[in-house]
Amino acid sequence: MESESIAFIYDMYILVSIILLYCYARSYDRRKSKYKKYEDIKLNGLFNNRIFLTIVIVSPIIYIILSGKMTSYLIYASSGGRGIEDTGFTTFLSMLILFSIYAFCYQFFTKPVTKGRFLILLLYSFAISWINGKRFIIALMLIVYLFFYTRSDLSKKTRKKLEIYTPFLFVALVLFSYYYLVVIKPLSDVSFNSVYDMLRVDFGRDDVIKYVINKELFQKSRILDYRGETFLSTFLTFVPRAIWPNKPYPHYMYLTASILGTSIDKLPAGTTPSWFEMCIANCSWLGFVIGIVFIPILCKWCDRLKSIPYQMLMLVFIIVLVTQSTDAYVGFLVLIIVQFLIAKFIGKGRLLFNNKKCR
Repeated sequence: MESESIAFIYDMYILVSIILLYCYARSYDRRKSKYKKYEDIKLNGLFNNRIFLTIVIVSPIIYIILSGKMTSYLIYASSGGRGIEDTGFTTFLSMLILFSIYAFCYQFFTKPVTKGRFLILLLYSFAISWINGKRFIIALMLIVYLFFYTRSDLSKKTRKKLEIYTPFLFVALVLFSYYYLVVIKPLSDVSFNSVYDMLRVDFGRDDVIKYVINKELFQKSRILDYRGETFLSTFLTFVPRAIWPNKPYPHYMYLTASILGTSIDKLPAGTTPSWFEMCIANCSWLGFVIGIVFIPILCKWCDRLKSIPYQMLMLVFIIVLVTQSTDAYVGFLVLIIVQFLIAKFIGKGRLLFNNKKCR
């Protein structure tokens, strides 16, 4: 973190990524003089069943009750702070939380957002934030809510208000993160510089990116056994290890093992990776190009979709690529496939929201 050479490479890597995204956003705005309109088509298939959606929405609570861990959630903390060490339980719960957010937005934003329904939104957001115990989920919900809300025919006055209020939401999130690191889960050093550095790690993952740059380019040492190893583990995660005994492990395990200097089967915990360092670890110098170019390409493909639910899924996936481990969110890819199959074979209609009702 203190090496100026590594910091320079990191800064250029991220700066070029930001500039490319900005250029794409500007070109997209020039091509689209108005906000994209979505067809007024009735929802079809399994995801139009309100009872099913309701079950998915409350599924995290049901799972906690059935697991017998209800008392652990009487306090606000992460899984570790609650004394929960079962990684299988926490991984599945995280997946259920994502499904729940998706189903809630699917059901909530297809009707007018009144003051009474806004209260429901606040209560639901509080419940999910409490269960998850991490700040990332709060940022994710804010982005997803804004995404769904802005898909509708909002007036210029309303859009202007959003432009004014959105920065305040960002400041509120930063202040809560500061409170979280000082009071809820205090650092050993709660000075401003220490908290600022931790916020950069939490939301930017610059620590692991710089670590892999150092390993690959300066120490000439790989954290993986071979190139492309953890790309395989991500894309072929559904292949059982019984069929493929030598199937690679998730990327975070190789990263953590390298950082701690231990073997994968002796890891005490996991270090959160990032798409930017994952590309370098898998492809070396070529990884810089892949890391920079892939995200705008994914955004472009996402912008071409006419289905709001599909776009929301891809939005979350892109956010996860940059700030989280992709392995914990593979369920979202399954959801995309399921939606496609339902729309294609069960109902001829497309899974779109009624644009006139999303106000």
